[in-house]
Amino acid sequence: MRSRHLRPRYREALGVRPGQKLITLATTWWHRSLLGSWPSLFREVLACLPRDEYRVAGLIHPNIWHGHGPWQVHTWLADCVRAGLILAGPMEGWQAVLLASDLVVGDHGATSCYGASLDLPVLLAAFPEADVAPDSVGALLGRTARRLNRRENLRTQLDRAFAEHRPGTFDPLRDLVTSCPGESAQRLRALFYGHLGLAEPHGAAILPVVPPEAVATIRPSPVRADHVVCRLSGTTATISRYPADVTTEASGHLDTAFLVAHEDHPRQALPGEAPVVLTSLPACHDEPGDVLADVLRRHRSARIAALPHDTGSLLLTHDGHLVTASTTDPAIAAALLYESLMTGSSTLPRRFDVVQGTEQTPVELWSAAVQPGA
Repeated sequence: MRSRHLRPRYREALGVRPGQKLITLATTWWHRSLLGSWPSLFREVLACLPRDEYRVAGLIHPNIWHGHGPWQVHTWLADCVRAGLILAGPMEGWQAVLLASDLVVGDHGATSCYGASLDLPVLLAAFPEADVAPDSVGALLGRTARRLNRRENLRTQLDRAFAEHRPGTFDPLRDLVTSCPGESAQRLRALFYGHLGLAEPHGAAILPVVPPEAVATIRPSPVRADHVVCRLSGTTATISRYPADVTTEASGHLDTAFLVAHEDHPRQALPGEAPVVLTSLPACHDEPGDVLADVLRRHRSARIAALPHDTGSLLLTHDGHLVTASTTDPAIAAALLYESLMTGSSTLPRRFDVVQGTEQTPVELWSAAVQPGA
């Protein structure tokens, strides 16, 4: 609770934008934990949520990090991190991630209890009754929190958890976590010095806050590949992006999606298959139109290449038309252009109102030129 007032700064450091919800998956250790019994849940949660509306974080018990090693943990979750998972380390930063969260999906571990104590909605993806001491805080969590159902639509259950959560639901659990809130530093110091047979230092025990810098370094890579759903209604475009690294079998929401991939993505097949390929302008300041033309030559499936340029984006179609966009996110500009071309529009609206979750942003597109040699 010492650092709870820093929640807005933690969210900013994690890259959680206003209007986005942060869902945290918290797992203890052993085979009946969330990770041990439902390891695919990390991918399933990422796959079912539009990334412009939700962020997903993972808190892994230190025993997993130290028992299997960081290399193994990062290998297990590498595709999830590429898909946008915020993966906190075992020592510093996990407290800030929890304080920044809007919902916890957990198990019988202590972190799930901490989330409930913060008055967050909690869903239990695993809860082995035999591993939980009767009349403990964990047992009360198991009696109070909803269980996640593997046979029900995951997005529906997450949305329902937000909608149906009532503040104060976990107050009895919070009261069991500690009978002396705010006194842990002083009491623990007295205990430790007592065991050592030493006199305590003069003055009150110091309890520093968790610095926002502890989480500023765990943002996901900006190199992405997404399945994009773009719905046009006049000049209004509703865009949802789902990470392509973790697509699951339950992907009916992607029936009308198309792939947008950066050509630096480590899964080479994704930019090779994508109708929209993103790139970056080299430091040597090559002519941007030539850079985009090279992208289209390298990726024969691409119909549009795009890159950030000056204060907006520059796009090139496979038939040689250069288009400039006011948005600095070339993926959004390319989605608008691609969907317009796919719907057979003979003229491109200059201005779109782009809706992503709770945000609405104006984006302008205008024809720049026809690329020579197209």
